[in-house]
Amino acid sequence: MIAYRDFAPRQLSAPALMQPASYESLEQALAAANEWIAANGIDVINVETVILPNLWGPHSHGSSDPNRVVQPSFTTAWNQFIRVWYREQ
Repeated sequence: MIAYRDFAPRQLSAPALMQPASYESLEQALAAANEWIAANGIDVINVETVILPNLWGPHSHGSSDPNRVVQPSFTTAWNQFIRVWYREQ
C-alpha cells in the first residue's frame, strides 16, 4: 500500500500586529523527515517539495486540506513543506 507523510516547518510564533508569523526553515522540516525515515526503516518511493497557499490559515486543516480558498481581500501566504511518499509494510 502506498502512503505519504508531510513535514511542514512548525510555526514558532503567531502573527502579531504588523508582524508576520515566524516558522522553522524548510531544512529543519527536511531534517525531521530524514530522522523519521531512518528511525522507522521507511521504504521511500519519492520525496517532493509542495507549495500551498495559506497552509496555516484560520480555517485550514494543514497540508491534508483538500480545498484551498484564496480570497482577494486577505493576505495570501504561500507555504512549502516536504512530502514523503512511501510503501507501508
